[in-house]
Order: sequence, then C-alpha cells, then structure tokens
Amino acid sequence: MGQGTRVDGGEEKKGRSGVGIMVKEDLVEELIEVKRLGDRMMKIAMVFGRKILHVFSVHAAQQGRPETEKREFLEKLLYQIIYMMPLRRIF
Repeated sequence: MGQGTRVDGGEEKKGRSGVGIMVKEDLVEELIEVKRLGDRMMKIAMVFGRKILHVFSVHAAQQGRPETEKREFLEKLLYQIIYMMPLRRIF
C-alpha cells in the first residue's frame, strides 16, 4: 500500500473497535469534513473539481449482537445517506 494518512475523526475508545479511512497523502488537502458518527461509523467529504465526494467507513454489528443494535446501526446509516447528503455542487 502506498503512503497515506489515517483519518479517524478523533480518539478511539479503549477496548473498542474503531473505524478510520486512509486518504492518499496528496489528497488530504481536499478534505472538507471529517465526522465520526459513533464507534462504528464515520464519514469524510472531499472536493474534486466542482463535486463533493462523501465516503463512509462502517463496521456493522456482528452476528450474535442484539437485533436492536443491528437495526439502530442500519437506521443511522440510512439516515446519513438519505437525509444528510443532498446533492451539493461548488460553483
């Protein structure tokens, strides 16, 4: 893997899995948003020309976890995708 920078949106809690996103070093300057959405989800936004690219990193609840935890995770992800990401362009 080439050189990159880990974007993790803050410190991870001890003893818990966290999520992060690797960004190619020369693209770090294009980051306009780094948002941790809990222990299992984060989002970054980057500018490419006149478009904004949203990238999610998620760690879904594993088999054996309560159904309520899985449902809450899916609802949170869908909310981010459907309601929080209007089509945006830079003019």
